[in-house]
Amino acid sequence: MTEFRFYYYDTSDAHTATAELRRTNFQGTIDSLAVVSSTTQTNGFGSVATTYILDPMVDNSIYAYTVNVYLNPGTTNPDYMRLYGIRVAYTSGNIYMPMIKK
Repeated sequence: MTEFRFYYYDTSDAHTATAELRRTNFQGTIDSLAVVSSTTQTNGFGSVATTYILDPMVDNSIYAYTVNVYLNPGTTNPDYMRLYGIRVAYTSGNIYMPMIKK
């Protein structure tokens, strides 16, 4: 993984939202890999990203990956913030394709 990005819509400059990329092994251990939060100075559409990911190597054979989103943490009214998308960018290693000759 090379980037974790959170897209949101904010209707109030007094509220924030947070997105967290997590992984869990199948014994229940949870690791937080990346966290991003919106700022309180912007209204409208926005996005925030990080390229710092704790362990960027994806291994689906021993981990499950999830994203948790917290709209207006600490309040009972999530209406000021809306989730519009999550993007996890990644690169693959060398991919070797068979050579086809005609």
